[in-house]
Formats: sequence, structure tokens, C-alpha cells
Amino acid sequence: MCKANLMIHVRSGSDALHRIVCVCHRRLVQIVALSYADDEIALTIEGDEYHSRQITSWLDALHDVVAVRELALPSGSTQEVALGCGGDDRLR
Repeated sequence: MCKANLMIHVRSGSDALHRIVCVCHRRLVQIVALSYADDEIALTIEGDEYHSRQITSWLDALHDVVAVRELALPSGSTQEVALGCGGDDRLR
């Protein structure tokens, strides 16, 4: 499984939160943690390597999303840095 921390800046007064949760659900990406304050959504997601690598593009394509930034995983995390993907090299 791959893990990523994302900071998503959204248009104020939009349905961005609902759209983001729906995209994650449709794309089989599990939301591990979510916080929403003002116009920013902090999201920690987990999913298979393909979906986790694509999620920033899918979220950035939403019309009420202004920007998506990937944040570093906390130090001491067992996940690798590149979108937190680790695992079997044969899959790459």
C-alpha cells in the first residue's frame, strides 16, 4: 500500500469536500485522515501504487480545487518518500 499526505486548496463556498471524498471513493483510495479549515483540506490517503500516484492529478482536475500539494510523510514513517510507495519492485 502507498500512503500520501496532501494539502488541497479549494474555492471558498464550493462543494469541494464532497467532490474530493467521492473521487477518493471512486478511485479506490482510502482516506486515513482528513481535516478541513477555511479553504484548505489536509488529507492523508492510502491505496495501491497506481491509484496513489494518480490521485493528485484527479483531484487537481476538479473545478473547485485551486491547488494540490503533496506533503512529506512524517519522519520515522515506514513508507518511502515518493508518494509513500514501497513494496515489491517486481510491480514497478
